[in-house]
Amino acid sequence: MKSKKISKLFYLSFILIFWILIFTLTCKNPSGPGIDFNLRNWYIMSGMAAGPGFTNNITYGDSNIISPSNYFAASNQLFSNGTYNYRIPELLALPNGDLLAFADRRYNGEGDLPNRIEVYVKKSTNNGTNWGAEKLVTPTSLSISDGYGDTAAVLDRKTGNVIAVVAHGQGFFKSTSKDPIRIITIRSRNNGESWEAPIDITSQIYGAGCGDLTRRNWQAAFVTSGNGLQLRNGRLCFVLVVRETTQTATKSIKNYLMYSDDGGHKWKVSRGSPKNDNGGNEAKVVELNQDGHLLMNIRPNGAPWVRYLARSYDYGETWTEAKVQNDL
Repeated sequence: MKSKKISKLFYLSFILIFWILIFTLTCKNPSGPGIDFNLRNWYIMSGMAAGPGFTNNITYGDSNIISPSNYFAASNQLFSNGTYNYRIPELLALPNGDLLAFADRRYNGEGDLPNRIEVYVKKSTNNGTNWGAEKLVTPTSLSISDGYGDTAAVLDRKTGNVIAVVAHGQGFFKSTSKDPIRIITIRSRNNGESWEAPIDITSQIYGAGCGDLTRRNWQAAFVTSGNGLQLRNGRLCFVLVVRETTQTATKSIKNYLMYSDDGGHKWKVSRGSPKNDNGGNEAKVVELNQDGHLLMNIRPNGAPWVRYLARSYDYGETWTEAKVQNDL
């Protein structure tokens, strides 16, 4: 009798666990729990060589291997138009469940600015199964001197606006304080259906037109592409990649936080940046708690090929020294 009760209890427990697992793996809410293992409409956007040690396979667990080329087939291309190159993808989830996918359309090869580049966006209203037509976000680029690229975007949860930030014109290493690579914001108030005229915020950040006596001498700056961050207090944040002087050595590059407390109209720059003997590079930031604790994850400029982490305890104004994180 006792063994039958145990057997029945085991059976019921197994059924409960099974259905919880099914629910978790099939949850479609992009903001909620769950993992969707279906790969839809994605492909590798660049044929450039990967970093050192990458073998074109993705491993997980002890010995499981995924080969991206088996899944990201030509038939699943999200962005495709003739012989143009598409790079710098970004995916942004909206409150209504829609997805916005951004990418650079690069006309003259895969190179960065200065180049003929435009930013396009596509929208999915069914969790990525189908996508609408490409829509131009930036002005049309007609030459290598008027390109726009490296999109970073953030959703302002207070207004529902999407703010995209792009680099424009000059290249990062050719930029000077008098002829700087521009920082441009472009806003959508209707979930990416249309985009307002671009606004040049360069003088708020750096360059000869900047009112800050230190930052007016900075030589170059651009926003790290990909998702921005909105803190719990409403602050919108992006990480800047900054060349403060005329030096072009990568170890002289630093990271600062660019932020807005008014929904992306006026922008400020953090007082400090993480000390990093290996130099800063493209970096992302996350909020750890409601007390202003932030974590910055920084891509290295060279060996050792590991990530650097720095922390802020005052909503991004000042930062600890960047430390090597060997297990990343």
